[in-house]
Amino acid sequence: MRAQQFSLRRGFTLVELLAVIAIIGVLVALLLPAVQAAREASRRIKCSNNVKQIALALHNYHDTMGVFPPGNLYPAGANGGVTVTANASGCYWSTSASTLPGAPWTVLILPYIEQKPLHDSLNFNIEFNSYLNIGTQTVNTQRCEVPIAAFRCPSYALPPHRWVLPTAVAGTEPRYAKFVNNYYACMGGGAILTGTANNNDGCYQPNVPGGSIAQFTNGLMGVNTRNGLKHCSDGTSNVVMVGESAYQGMELLRGWFNGMRTNANGGNQPLSNIAGTAGVPNGGQRHYVNFQGTTTSNLNIHNALNTLYFGSNHVGGCQIAMADASVQFLNENINLALYQRLGAMDDGQPTGGLP
Repeated sequence: MRAQQFSLRRGFTLVELLAVIAIIGVLVALLLPAVQAAREASRRIKCSNNVKQIALALHNYHDTMGVFPPGNLYPAGANGGVTVTANASGCYWSTSASTLPGAPWTVLILPYIEQKPLHDSLNFNIEFNSYLNIGTQTVNTQRCEVPIAAFRCPSYALPPHRWVLPTAVAGTEPRYAKFVNNYYACMGGGAILTGTANNNDGCYQPNVPGGSIAQFTNGLMGVNTRNGLKHCSDGTSNVVMVGESAYQGMELLRGWFNGMRTNANGGNQPLSNIAGTAGVPNGGQRHYVNFQGTTTSNLNIHNALNTLYFGSNHVGGCQIAMADASVQFLNENINLALYQRLGAMDDGQPTGGLP
């Protein structure tokens, strides 16, 4: 008999196998940040496109109505015959329990972002609730409880801010997260003040130690405004129209369709879906962190941040649209004085354009 011949194949040793695994691990570690950066770049481009579409929708509204929509309407419709007047600085703060909030600008532009059926189903003579968990919701709130992709930044995630203490905001309702709006209209700009203050830029209402609610009157889309391109005497490329906001989600009780809070809703009166160029972009975190520990009355700090700051989950700044509908990425290190003037439409102060 012929002896059978066997071919012996040498396998991998344990050392060789570990070396291969180590090399693969190093390669993955090197590639993962690049993949994550590429994904964020894609999300940022998508966000920029959202801002552009909103800016074009606002211009289409302007072409139809002759003005840009008011940022907030107050009060709603006929409001039972109750009238409201602005104070000496042009601000509208609710002083009557009979006044109810109207629609925000996000609702008014629905026909121009392919949501006309939803817009036409609403009753603009009745209230747009200021909170999602408020007593009896009106038919407007019930019909608007749908997510609108155009109002959501792809980089936004929940929880929105890891620096927010879990106990710092009361009444959070995760089921409302899908209604969060990440794009706010610009109502103007100016310095951050505390307490009660009125000046040529607008007004501040006491909110909590460390931050008051701002209502600017020198921008394109504030409370009850009827401003158009003709009012941008500073130049349409020098006036902020819309910007990103990452602060609405600090309290998951508001959405893209909620109106401003009025005296009828009780307590302080935060505005809805509008902000001013008061603090530097993405400056809300620093404001919040500095504020923590200074007082126990901190549950309403988010109301101040929502009116004082634009911001995003993007690194280094946020997307904005100017009044000419151009979209820019605004660096968070922009000169503060320049930035504050970009919110004003007719202050006559030179800006020299964006850096």
